[in-house]
Amino acid sequence: MIVLKRGFPGFCGCSSVVEHLLAKERVESSNLFIRLILFPSFLFVELGILSILRDEEHNLASFFKFLESIESSFVFDSIVYSFYENDSSDKTRDVLSGWLKTRHAYLSVDDFNESPFASFSQDKLRTQRLARCRNIALEPLLNSTLPWLLIVDADISLSLNNVLELFRWKFKYRFSSMMCASSVQNVPDIFGHFPYSYYDSWALRDLYGYGGISFAENPFTHPLDRWRWQARLPVSVSSAFGGLALVDLGIVRKFNQYWNGDCGCEHWSFCESARQFAPVYACPTVMPRVVHPSPIPTWCQDYPQSIYNLLSIRHQEFCASLNISSHCLGVFS
Repeated sequence: MIVLKRGFPGFCGCSSVVEHLLAKERVESSNLFIRLILFPSFLFVELGILSILRDEEHNLASFFKFLESIESSFVFDSIVYSFYENDSSDKTRDVLSGWLKTRHAYLSVDDFNESPFASFSQDKLRTQRLARCRNIALEPLLNSTLPWLLIVDADISLSLNNVLELFRWKFKYRFSSMMCASSVQNVPDIFGHFPYSYYDSWALRDLYGYGGISFAENPFTHPLDRWRWQARLPVSVSSAFGGLALVDLGIVRKFNQYWNGDCGCEHWSFCESARQFAPVYACPTVMPRVVHPSPIPTWCQDYPQSIYNLLSIRHQEFCASLNISSHCLGVFS
């Protein structure tokens, strides 16, 4: 493990990548100072930032720009980084180490001489490895007095506004343990309503035991969750991540919260531990971007109809539980 000290980086603003997505978010993020006035609790927050990386050299410039925008925002009084890197075949380790030299940071590195898993692999060995990497990066932050942990993926497009929005929801929903982003991808919604769709559907699990819908803007199947999502309100979930999550480190310490990849996605177990104390929320207004290179992922011809049928069943079940006609609640999608 390499322990480095934090310096004083220069000012760096926020950036956005997919210009045709989410104009509303760009308007909301246009005036940071108004946000600081409206939400003074943001000021002088101490923050730990955790990330695991492998072969991310091509993403590091935008990742560093995002981190530097956090540093220069005057919102955070102290930032401590804890990163884990293993088996990169490019210059990720060297570039990362160089950037961290002027910052208060922990960098753990390993070489397992393993070939990378496929991008969307659900292989047990992959989830176990991811859990181990995240837990190693977590350890130094647990031994600190930091109150907040920001868990970040380096391969998505993030903005300072994403972070501030997570804090805004956390302060509004004070009885919560974890606020998760809802990253979107440049794959159109299967119903044709949006030019993008929810990305991290495997990590997402609702309170009824159902997983997230892949390639849909609204990833939920239960009517109450779908309505909250459409109203742009956080949805209480069993599990989520979305590439960016804000966690109360005091809860992590108290409940001995770790990732475990033995039984599926490693975030399921982490969120389950968090929910021992308070709800975990997925936030529809916090939407980092994932840009797939061409050709983008797609679905089979019958997939949209199968999801429509599933939503119809969930809608009818919900109405039956209320002893009312499904027509009383109108269109469900």
